[in-house]
Amino acid sequence: MMQNGHISTNGYNKLIAVTRAVEIDSPDAFLRVFDGQARVFWQRGQYASAFAGAGMAMDVSATGRERFTAIRRAISEVYGRAIIDTDAPDEVRLRWFGGFSFTPQGNDDPLWSAFGAARFILPRYLLTRVGGFHWLTICDYGTGDPEARLNALRAEIAHLTAQMANSPTPAPARELLPDAVIERTDRSTWMSQVEHAVGLIHAGKLRKVVLARALEMDFSSRVNTLAALAELERSYPTAYRFLFEPEPGAAFFGATPELLVRLEGGELFTNALAGSAARGATPEADDRLAAELLASPKDRHEHALVVDWLRATLTPITRALMVGTEPQVVKLKNIQHLYTPVRATLKTSAHVLQFVERMHPTPALGGDPQAAAVATIAEIEPLARGWYGAPVGWLDGEGGGEFAVAIRSAVALGERVRLYAGAGIVGDSIPAKEWDETALKFKPLLGALGLANAGAQNSALGAQSARGVLSSEF
Repeated sequence: MMQNGHISTNGYNKLIAVTRAVEIDSPDAFLRVFDGQARVFWQRGQYASAFAGAGMAMDVSATGRERFTAIRRAISEVYGRAIIDTDAPDEVRLRWFGGFSFTPQGNDDPLWSAFGAARFILPRYLLTRVGGFHWLTICDYGTGDPEARLNALRAEIAHLTAQMANSPTPAPARELLPDAVIERTDRSTWMSQVEHAVGLIHAGKLRKVVLARALEMDFSSRVNTLAALAELERSYPTAYRFLFEPEPGAAFFGATPELLVRLEGGELFTNALAGSAARGATPEADDRLAAELLASPKDRHEHALVVDWLRATLTPITRALMVGTEPQVVKLKNIQHLYTPVRATLKTSAHVLQFVERMHPTPALGGDPQAAAVATIAEIEPLARGWYGAPVGWLDGEGGGEFAVAIRSAVALGERVRLYAGAGIVGDSIPAKEWDETALKFKPLLGALGLANAGAQNSALGAQSARGVLSSEF
């Protein structure tokens, strides 16, 4: 691993890559072939291009407040010496996958030990699906004659392509109920945290702060993250689905609706996503809840803080900034949010990580003012956030990329999984309602792990473990 964004190089080190078309059923089938290696996955919506990677050609990490710059410089240094053999379309290119922790130093929680404060990998094997076609890229970074190394990669990609076409894909692992489900933040602690935050807001020290809580589950065998991703695709087809598994069995995964930033050429895309309500049991009830959300002073205020912050943050660096005039309601399977799209044309060229650094954490996951909110989280939230609520995504050699805010997410280490959910606290927040809102936000990952009807399964869980606890409201 390369520490602090530094790569040890000499005049002979080069990144080389070969890309060829390949026949394979799906990115999921590809990832199952490489079980036991580092794996990554990224897809924006069900029908968008998808990326699935395995193994490591390169690995960079960094910590501290300069971690964004360190990662950017390390990756840019590599591309200056790259040799790429490809006849694929422009959408098929080398991509690095990874993310950042919520705080600059990360934390020492064992569940997050493989991730650090910032970590990115360039997969040795990268499958790209574009327009229904699949392309396989093999990367190698090292020394030796470039032409000989290219020929070796060409031979390897031909062999692997034939192997994948002729070999059956391993069957998905069966699903299991957890032996225990543990609330990392109990209800009484949560109530006290929210009341304390509301007091700080009324005292004029904050306008908003986002607090999070977590559930932990213990299974009898390693968690099947690929099955969870497949279920998330069925249930949340418009979300950003991601998997970052830098070491076998140490995985961060989820399906987030919240884009942090996408940079394509000179165009920047982001959105404000804040303010939440449940879905209705009938179309009429659903419409009523959406109308109440749009009319809610509390939710409109929470949402406006994010919109205003994005406008103030992006205006100085853009030639044109387009912000939706009124929030829309975006509907997911079990929850609906206030949503405002934002698009900007940049004044000058820039790297996507410059915007990731500038925008994290937004008021949607940190609070407002930013510094006071982050300090409040550190003070009153007894929870290791790790990468929850932080940027996760990919970047390429030209400085483009796409990063989402890692909500509706979970971290797994072997047989243990931790789910996270948060709520934006403002002056008129009611602790019990914020608890209910986080309960709604647990449902995507609970369902993906086979616990969609968790309340009905409570007795089964209790029978498996004397310490298993699972409230029916989850």
